[in-house]
Amino acid sequence: MSLDDELLEACSALNFEQIKELLADDADPGYQDPTTGHGPLHKAVIAAKERNCEDEAEEIIEYILANGGVWMQGQMLPHNSKLICSGSK
Repeated sequence: MSLDDELLEACSALNFEQIKELLADDADPGYQDPTTGHGPLHKAVIAAKERNCEDEAEEIIEYILANGGVWMQGQMLPHNSKLICSGSK
């Protein structure tokens, strides 16, 4: 399992110590689950809501944001994709 996948699992488990270790080991805070599109922040928020512990998860969420986490990253595109905007030629 990759560091990035481990980070998603740690966020789903709200395991703050593991999250800090994985980010220190260069796990990507902007990584998205290829199936759901959820990143570390999404996983942490979903887990906090499911466990009704939003207050306790606040520190985790702030830490991920401070270390490069992205909330509204949208759908990932292949690195060679071109965006086509309306009106462009």
